[in-house]
Amino acid sequence: MALTVAGTEVASMLFLHRHSDGVISFALESDDLWLPAFAVRARDLESVFPEVLGQLIRDSFISINAAHRMARGSKGRRGLPAHKQETLRYLCACYCDIDFYRKGLTREEVLVFVRGLVKTGELPAFSAVVESGRGLWLLWLLHDERDSSQAHLGAYDDNRTNHLQLHRKINQKIGQLLSEVGADPAAIDAARYIRVPGSFRSDVEEVVLWEWQDKFSQKVVSYTLGQLADELGISAPVSTTSEKQPRDSGGKCPARRAGFDAANKNKLEAFQLIRMLRNGGISEGVRNNAAFILAACLKWNGRSPNGAVTEVSDFGRTCSPPLPNRECLSAVKSAYRVCVRKMSYQWMANELDVTPDEALRISDALRKKFPAAARFGGGLALPGWRESGKRATQRLLRRLEIRKVIQELGVVPSLRMLQKMLRKVGIVVGHVTIMTDLKALEANEGTPPLDTLFSASSL
Repeated sequence: MALTVAGTEVASMLFLHRHSDGVISFALESDDLWLPAFAVRARDLESVFPEVLGQLIRDSFISINAAHRMARGSKGRRGLPAHKQETLRYLCACYCDIDFYRKGLTREEVLVFVRGLVKTGELPAFSAVVESGRGLWLLWLLHDERDSSQAHLGAYDDNRTNHLQLHRKINQKIGQLLSEVGADPAAIDAARYIRVPGSFRSDVEEVVLWEWQDKFSQKVVSYTLGQLADELGISAPVSTTSEKQPRDSGGKCPARRAGFDAANKNKLEAFQLIRMLRNGGISEGVRNNAAFILAACLKWNGRSPNGAVTEVSDFGRTCSPPLPNRECLSAVKSAYRVCVRKMSYQWMANELDVTPDEALRISDALRKKFPAAARFGGGLALPGWRESGKRATQRLLRRLEIRKVIQELGVVPSLRMLQKMLRKVGIVVGHVTIMTDLKALEANEGTPPLDTLFSASSL
């Protein structure tokens, strides 16, 4: 693909960051102290630039790739950077930092060597040369497979298909090819900064220049991450589709795997039912939790992060009031981390504040008990819920007997005494089961029974 670019500093930075909602981070260096300075979304850079120009004139840096958010608590168009590998969203370019002065070479000698590798096909044609004052950087622009006008979307650290690992491998391979001319072997991470175009470098008293057009090419080249990897002979990770792939039925416990799949499907269906019961909207107070739950359900049902971003963003627009897109992106990032634990139905009900009526309707639709939120009684059996099976019947009869005993005594006895009284009527259970029943009935030892606790809905 070929691109065209204007010659101003802002245009160069925006040409690198071909997106609108990604966060571009800036840093400053003073007296050998390097500090993050501020961050702006790409769509605001041009309007904010006059305000920050004074900071960027000397010893300033811009992130090569873009994050999905600013630091927590940042408000307005300009905030603090949260630029690290875990927060990246867009991969804008692969790069190589060449410290040719360490090899006693000149800029011209380095470019002759690089172009020789390009001519023989060992190295893909580069998109830009950045003269950083002492050395130089080479950039290879990246665009998204689905939208060639936009930088690569989907830089998730814990998802091997979206594509930080591949980005790192590409940078490493380029560095190996250019090691003879002083390529920095440590400069391979995706959270790297580069000097701002047109800025002044104090230690060598040079101006940083970005040159987008190569002498041997009329236009700037751009690649998908896969294309660049192919040209370097790097195998890309196996991609997954946005829809769930059928799992292998083999293994030691195929039935257990089927059970996990069914539970994940039920959780996603339960969430969609809650949305439907609430006319598609989730009110303020539970919107962020709902976005995270939806993202987690999508993850466990095999959706790709890109697919989840689309679905969660669509959900955010239906909330009342609408959930900001940055919060939707943050929810997806959190859900797609490796360490996220499975969530229970009760936890979902608590976070979404599910009412007893909603729980009953969900239970009927799933043909599986779904609880109300804890403030409504939590895991209590719901009126009208059609429990079946020997265990459910035994539990119902046992709790009826416990209620009868408590009403006759006028107080909730100790677990030991209650266990003995149940044995007299042929109910043999352990104290843990009895404690669970008392918790379901909301009865505590030594307290009098309350009529409201022992209504039919408590059973």
